[in-house]
Amino acid sequence: MLTAASEPNSDIQAGNRRNLAGVVLLVNGGAVKPRQVTVVAVCAGLLATACVGSGRPAPTGALHRSPAVARPLLFGFGDYEDADANGTRMVRLDPVTLREQPFSTLKLGDSVSGHVFSPDQKSLAFGTVNNRQVVVADLVGYRVAARVDVGGPYSSGWPVEVSVVAWPRADRLLAYTEQFAAHTSYPAQLVVVDPVGRRLIRTAPLGGSVVATAVLDDGRAVFLIAPAAKVGLARLVVADPDGRLRWITLRETPAGFGPGRDETPALAVVGTAAYVVGNSERIAQVNLDTGLVRYRAVPGLLGERRADGPPAEPGSGGIMWSDERHIRSVGDGLLSVGGYDTRPAERATKDQYFARSEQIVDTASWTVRRTLHGVTDLVAAHGLYYCWSGSSPYGASNFVGLRPDGTVAFRRTTRDAAWEIVAGRVFENKDGTANVELDPLTGRVLRRVPASLPEPLDLVPWTRP
Repeated sequence: MLTAASEPNSDIQAGNRRNLAGVVLLVNGGAVKPRQVTVVAVCAGLLATACVGSGRPAPTGALHRSPAVARPLLFGFGDYEDADANGTRMVRLDPVTLREQPFSTLKLGDSVSGHVFSPDQKSLAFGTVNNRQVVVADLVGYRVAARVDVGGPYSSGWPVEVSVVAWPRADRLLAYTEQFAAHTSYPAQLVVVDPVGRRLIRTAPLGGSVVATAVLDDGRAVFLIAPAAKVGLARLVVADPDGRLRWITLRETPAGFGPGRDETPALAVVGTAAYVVGNSERIAQVNLDTGLVRYRAVPGLLGERRADGPPAEPGSGGIMWSDERHIRSVGDGLLSVGGYDTRPAERATKDQYFARSEQIVDTASWTVRRTLHGVTDLVAAHGLYYCWSGSSPYGASNFVGLRPDGTVAFRRTTRDAAWEIVAGRVFENKDGTANVELDPLTGRVLRRVPASLPEPLDLVPWTRP
C-alpha cells in the first residue's frame, strides 16, 4: 500500500494507523517526511472466484462441475464517531465491487493499528492507539471476543500505541507498546498476551524504539531496534512465543533519531536470515538462530542518487541530515533496496531531499544485478515488479509493471496520481481517494472503487476454516 508520508516512519505515528492489509512493511522510527511511502506488502494473490455446483447429478455428456469452493470474505476498515466514543469499525465488503454489505459494521472500540490472525485463522487481533489494549475479533461469530489491557510504565501525556506482531500459539500473542511524539523517540516494551485467558503474561523492555518488525515461520518475532532519542548502533531482538529475548548488535549500522539527524535502516527476513541495510554499501546478514552477523559488501549499492525537487524550507524539526532505507525480498535470493536522504542545502538554511534509485541485489554473489533508474520503490507480486517512479513515490507520475527480465509489461502515466497494492489488488488514486482498480497484469482499469472507502485503503481477505 502506498500512503503519503510513511514509509516507515510515520503516518503510522499519527492518523494513518490502520495498516491492516496483509503483511505491512512499516515505515520505521523517526520524524515524518513528506515523501515517505508505506508499501504494504502483498497478501497472497487475487481473491479467487468460487465455482459452485448445482448439487444435482450431471446428465450424461454434461460438463464436469468442480466441487463447491468456499468463497473468500473481504473485510474493510473505516472510522466511526458516536456521541461518547470513536474509533475503527470493521465491515464486510463485496469481494468484487468492494461495496459495503448492509448491517455488517463491527465497532472495535478504539482506533486500531495493524492486525494478526490467530493460528486457527478464526480470529483477528489488533493493537489500539489510545486505550493500551489488544482487541480480538471473532471472525466466525463476528463479534469482539476479548479486550486485554497491557498497561505500561508511561508517565507523560504522549500517546501510547499497542502494535501486534505475532500470534504463534492460541494462548500466546506478541505485541509491543511505544509512545510517540514529534522530533524524538521513546523506548518500546514487549508485551506477551494470553488471548484465550484474556490476561497479560509478561512485559520486557526492548531497549529502544522499534524501527521494523518481522515474523519467522516458527512464530518468533524479530524487532529492529534503534536507541531512543539518539543515534547509536542498531540491534535485532528476537522474541520467542513466551517472550524470552535474544539481542544481536549490528556494529556497523547506525540507527536512531537525534537533534538534526535521523538514521532509519531497514529489515527483511527470509527463512531464518535477516538482512539489514543502513547508510553504507554493506548489508548485514544475520543468522537468527545463532546470532552470527556478517557484513556483505555490495559495490555500488544505492550509488545512484537524484534530487527530489528543489531545496525546501525545513520542517519543525529544523535542518536535517537523514538516511532512510527500505529493503524487501523479491524471491529467488534477490533483494530490492532503495531509500531517501536529506542533506542541508543553501548554507544550511534549507533541506535538500534525494531519492536513491531502486536496485536488485543478488545474495548469492552480493552484487547489484540491476539498477532501476528513476524507480523509487518496488513491490514484487503476480510475477511482476511493480515500480513507482517520478518526482517522488507519492504523487508519482509513472507506475510500471516490469517482468523480472526488465521488459515492460505495462506502464501508466497519470498526473498527480498514486498507486497502492492491497491484498494482492492494484489501485490508482487521486486526491487521497482510491478511484479505480487496475488489472494487475495489464494495468487496465477494471472498475471504479466506491467513494465511501477510506484512504489508506485497508482490506483483509479471509476464508472461513
